[in-house]
Amino acid sequence: MSTTPLKRIYFDTNSIYRWPNPSRQVFQAFDLARWLKAEMYFPKVVEDELEAQFVRSVKELLAEITSKIKDLKTVCWNTINVGIDEPYVEETDLRTDFQTRSQQLKQHFGISTLPIAELDLPTLIDMAINRHLPFEERAVGKDKVVTGLQDAAILFSVIDHVKGFPKDERCAFVSADDVFHKTDMRKLFEHYEVNIELFKNANSLFDDLWDHIWGEVKEGLNREAAQISELLEKTKDSIAQQIQTILKPSDVRAALFTHVVAINGVNVDKFGPAYPDIPPSENRPPTTQYGRPEGGEVKITTSARIDVDATIETQTYSFFGSLFSDEPPTQPLPPPTPPQISDKKLNIGVALTIVGTAHNNIIEDLKVIDVTPDK
Repeated sequence: MSTTPLKRIYFDTNSIYRWPNPSRQVFQAFDLARWLKAEMYFPKVVEDELEAQFVRSVKELLAEITSKIKDLKTVCWNTINVGIDEPYVEETDLRTDFQTRSQQLKQHFGISTLPIAELDLPTLIDMAINRHLPFEERAVGKDKVVTGLQDAAILFSVIDHVKGFPKDERCAFVSADDVFHKTDMRKLFEHYEVNIELFKNANSLFDDLWDHIWGEVKEGLNREAAQISELLEKTKDSIAQQIQTILKPSDVRAALFTHVVAINGVNVDKFGPAYPDIPPSENRPPTTQYGRPEGGEVKITTSARIDVDATIETQTYSFFGSLFSDEPPTQPLPPPTPPQISDKKLNIGVALTIVGTAHNNIIEDLKVIDVTPDK
C-alpha cells in the first residue's frame, strides 16, 4: 500500500460503463474518493462517448420494443385491441435528460470535466503511422485498421493535466482497455515526465482507496459483512424463494437447441462474499463511531451459485447436417421433430443485490431486489 492516498483520479469510458447508471462498485469508489478528498475527473471525450452510448442504447431498445408491438398488433389484428402505443422519444430530449442527470451526479460526487488537450496534428499522424501507443493495428475481417484516435485524445488530456502538479502527488487513470496497460505506455509516461498509476476497474481502485480509510470503518464493514454472510447462510431457503420470484426463465442458459420454459425451484448452493454499502458520513468516522441509523436501509451486493430446477424444451432436427451445407437439398426436408419437454437441474452463478434493515447496528430482514445471472 502506498503511504499516501490518491490525489487525482481520471476515468476512461469503460470504467464507468452505462453511466449515469454504472455498477454499485463505481459509486462506492466515488464515495471513498470523495471522503479522502481525491479530485475526480471525466475527460470531455469520455463524457461525449458516454452520451453517445446512452443515446444509441435507448434508440436501439425503443426500436426493438416498437418492432415487438407491431408484431403483437399484427397477431391481434381484427381480434383484440392491445391498447399499446409505440414508444418514441426525441433524441434531443434523450441528450438533454442524460446531461441533466450526469451533471447532478457529478455535482454530488464532486467530479470535474477535463477539457480536451490541444494536440499537435503532425505528432498524432506520426504516432498513427508508426503504431505508437495508444494507436494500434487491428484486424477487422480480412482488413487491418489503425485505431486509437479517441484513446489518444483521452490519454493526452490526462497527461496534459497531470503535468501541472507535483510529481509526488499520486494520480490514477482507470481503464479496462488493454492498450493503456502495455509496457510501452510506461515509457510514454516517462517521456512526458508524468507519474500516472493505472487501474483496470472500479474494484481495483476501490481496494487502493479502501486501504487509506480509517481502520475503524474497515473493521466495521468487515464485521457487518461477516454478520450478513452468517445471516445469508441461516436464511438460505428464504433467499432462494426470493431469487425464484425474480429470476426469469429467459435468463437461465441451457444447452444448444434448448431453452428453459419454467423455473420450478431454486436452491442456494453457496454464497460469495457480502459487500454492504458504506454508512452515511454522519454515521462513520471522522464524524462519529462506525454505525448505522436505526431502521436505515443497507444495500448489499453478493454472488451465489444456485441450483435451478427447470423445465427444458429441446428442439432436435433430423436434418441437422443440411443446416450447415452449402449445397441445396436434393430432396424435401423432413419436418422438425416435435420439441421434447423434460426436467433438469442447472447450476448457475448469479449476482445479487439485497436490501437489509439496521436494528441496533445489526443487519436484519434481508430482501433480494435484483438477480443478474452470469453470462
